[in-house]
Amino acid sequence: MIRNFASKAGKSSGEFYTPAEVGFLMAEVLQPKAGMSICDWASGSGGLLLQFIRHVKKHGGDVRQLQLHGQESNVATYNISRINMILHGIPVWEHKQGDSLRDPRPLG
Repeated sequence: MIRNFASKAGKSSGEFYTPAEVGFLMAEVLQPKAGMSICDWASGSGGLLLQFIRHVKKHGGDVRQLQLHGQESNVATYNISRINMILHGIPVWEHKQGDSLRDPRPLG
């Protein structure tokens, strides 16, 4: 859905989300576990965080114990990520709007 939205908006889909294959590979390499804090400073649509959640679920972990954080500079994309997390049933996560290089928002 997000890829289709991006193309209709005249944007490259890379401006909105991390391709699922990249997120999958990062989750396999980093091996996230329940209790970890995970942050995506250029969160786009939240796809990378969702891949980490899938990985924890796949390995029997309790995703409610993950501390998820994201920051996105583009207001429209920031709102897309909020909708994406709601649609995927992610109950708790922290997401901030702003440029993570010029105005990093501290965790917590």
